[in-house]
Amino acid sequence: MKKFILLSILLVFCFSSADAQKRNRKRGGSSITDGKQLMQIGIGYNLSFIDPKGLNYAIQQSNENLMNNSNHFSKLSMTQGFSGALTWYGKYEDCKHRKLTSYLFEIGYNNGRQSIDGKSSNTNLISPDNTTKIDLDMHNVSIKYGFMPSLGNIDIGLGAGLDAGISSLYSNINSLGRKNIETNVNYGVSVFMPIYITFGKENIFSLGIRPYYQYQINTNNAQKLYNILNINPIQPENTKQLEYRLNNYGVEFQLCFMLHKLNYH
Repeated sequence: MKKFILLSILLVFCFSSADAQKRNRKRGGSSITDGKQLMQIGIGYNLSFIDPKGLNYAIQQSNENLMNNSNHFSKLSMTQGFSGALTWYGKYEDCKHRKLTSYLFEIGYNNGRQSIDGKSSNTNLISPDNTTKIDLDMHNVSIKYGFMPSLGNIDIGLGAGLDAGISSLYSNINSLGRKNIETNVNYGVSVFMPIYITFGKENIFSLGIRPYYQYQINTNNAQKLYNILNINPIQPENTKQLEYRLNNYGVEFQLCFMLHKLNYH
């Protein structure tokens, strides 16, 4: 999936660059997007891939304690949710140096969730067959800045941002209901490559494809989940086995509505 995303970005970028150069030659060196600027709001779908090693270690230990039981937990590996962003981008004329400078600024939000269920090795749980459901919820807000090297029928940018959010872990045991295991405040940095497919100056909609990577600066600990899933839990000799970061990479698909357009020839 990761290779597919990277290959798609490369192909779209090459196509867009070639298209922009072709239009540039037709107009004697003056691009139809000179000074193009717009503000838009986008909403859509977020798909993210994660590998929280500490959480998956706690899950793996419970699975191993069940031995040959087939009702094992799967790993936490992929979240899905909502994506939204308010974005300003384009090119403005630098009168002092008489050139166009591209820019990209964005305030964004996304979330993601994954639910897994299985049989816990903790026989002290008051639940038929010790069946347990684990929910991971992630919420993130970001401020991002970058530039737009290619503007045309396909607009392509590159940017980086500061991220803050919360992640919550819940257990859902049949007889006890849904209970919060832990909630953590997370901080991180991210890079992203927004690609917007526009449909001409008269159209106020565009489609956004936005691959990204996010690195979480702080670390969390899965001790509470470990205690719930495992009977007579013993702290691992290497305590770092329960530490994890919610680093993730993914892609957002958005339908964008243009709020303001300037010099959109």
